[in-house]
Amino acid sequence: MENYTKRIKERVSRFLNGATAAVVRSYGSYLKNNLSKEPDESKEAENFKKFHDAGKSAASHLESLLKLVNATDDPAERQKEDERSRESRLQSAVEKGRAELGGGDNA
Repeated sequence: MENYTKRIKERVSRFLNGATAAVVRSYGSYLKNNLSKEPDESKEAENFKKFHDAGKSAASHLESLLKLVNATDDPAERQKEDERSRESRLQSAVEKGRAELGGGDNA
């Protein structure tokens, strides 16, 4: 069974990159266009607040989903993933050592 938790976390990570960029753009745009305006002069402050409140709600929902994913993660699969990661790190260290010693693949 493929580790679905890892796939979900990778998808969330990609999503968060875009979401973070959207939030930063929104802050920049709002500050650039509204810094000198009085709050009552524009509906932009209200729209800005609604947009970011909705984003906070979505982030909270996402956090709850990730907690559920972590709670239902298969411990045996997680252990296999840890072992594969450890083996990969060891293999990389061996290859690096061989390269530093000039041994290449002929050890």
